[in-house]
Amino acid sequence: AVKARAASLAWEKCDVVDWPEITPYLHTKNNVVENNEINRVGEILADGSAINVSGAGDGNVVRRNYIHHIFGRFHGAIRTDDYQRRAKFEENIIFRTTTCGICTRHENYWINNIIADVREGCSIWVGERRYDGTIIKGNILIQPTGDLKFFEFSRHHTMSANAFEHFSKMASGEINENIYF
Repeated sequence: AVKARAASLAWEKCDVVDWPEITPYLHTKNNVVENNEINRVGEILADGSAINVSGAGDGNVVRRNYIHHIFGRFHGAIRTDDYQRRAKFEENIIFRTTTCGICTRHENYWINNIIADVREGCSIWVGERRYDGTIIKGNILIQPTGDLKFFEFSRHHTMSANAFEHFSKMASGEINENIYF
């Protein structure tokens, strides 16, 4: 019981982010990454992603990219890392990877993406942050074989592995109109 309470307190502490204080120090904002084909990256390295957005300011857009045949030990085909929020990821196709399709933290917008044949049971990996304002809408998640679990949670805390229980803790946001096949 003591370990569980300590883990719960650690979880609560990582949710405290003073965004107005942090935002002026973030690297960049309002960038667009679109219409790229990305494949066979990260075959040696173990940290990163085909598209990795970390510590950028608000208003970045990643759209209409085709990410496929990623067979390394990366975290995901598309990843938002520490202090990344309010980025929009739309109309991307992620196909055949040994990584997760999407790794996400904080408030970001995942709209109309197709994620097919990625690491078993891991179309979307959910990190250890609050998701207030997150939108996961209109995505198509296809897992042709194996474990048909579409969400995976960070192994760094003791939170329940039930995606909808975790997302239900959001004060605002939307998870709607996704297709799971």
